[in-house]
Amino acid sequence: MEVKNNEMAIFETHAHLDFFYDEENQDVLKRLMDDCEKSGISRIVIPPISFESNLRIAHMVNEYNKNNEGVKLYQAVGIHPREAINVMYNKNRMEQLQKMCDSKQVVAVKTGLDFCKTKLQQHQRQNQIAWFKENVKMASRLSKPLILHIREAWNEFKVAWEEVTKELGRENLPTTVIHCFNSRDYDETIELEKSGISYFGIGGKIFTEPILRETVRHLEIENIVLETDSPYLKPEQYVIPKYIDDFMAETSSKLKNPNTPLSLVIIAEEIARIKDMGVEEVIKITSKNAEKLFRV
Repeated sequence: MEVKNNEMAIFETHAHLDFFYDEENQDVLKRLMDDCEKSGISRIVIPPISFESNLRIAHMVNEYNKNNEGVKLYQAVGIHPREAINVMYNKNRMEQLQKMCDSKQVVAVKTGLDFCKTKLQQHQRQNQIAWFKENVKMASRLSKPLILHIREAWNEFKVAWEEVTKELGRENLPTTVIHCFNSRDYDETIELEKSGISYFGIGGKIFTEPILRETVRHLEIENIVLETDSPYLKPEQYVIPKYIDDFMAETSSKLKNPNTPLSLVIIAEEIARIKDMGVEEVIKITSKNAEKLFRV
């Protein structure tokens, strides 16, 4: 698919591009971004996983944007809930995150709940919930949008979300997206929207999850943003560039079948088929949605 103008440019709202970054050899990231630009992908938001990855991403985004034109990179600040299980919440770390948010390249705060790991101890769950609540409050305080990762913790999320909503006031909730949205039917999705969730990130699971496909069929396109969650969740139909496969095979992650933002093209096409829309319209509206979400 050829993108003909800026209005048609694709906005990638969630990709862990730091997996493709080597500070001493940036050729792979540069080549991937060149391919993204050719495919019509114009902006990418990069979320953290570990606490330390916030600093690595900040450096990567700053260096790339300073030395390259074309694709624009942005950063989300926070900590992945799976990392938070063993990182006790403390004021000093929270202050460090808040200071990072001063940067103009930071467009969102990321947090969430993820209880998919078996035999989580109670203190690990409490660590996640503490980080979740404090990051929501920080996003509200700083007027930053919020990216939520919710996995096998929907009941706990609803309780914590209701608690922090009461504390902040509904009018002070951050503009929020649930990334990698899946496994919720349309009625549940509408209830989430009523609770203050504005957007739902749709990625590669659109090819494999019947519930998600049916939800997307009925969900207003104005509530959808596009994402890949690269290097995870590669659609089976997406063919990985050899230079990416080679690079990932050489890194310590040893991640097989890595995904990249380039799969956004086929994700947009699949959403268009499901919703009986033109792919150009899907790209245009979802990109406008992402612009509103991240205020860029």
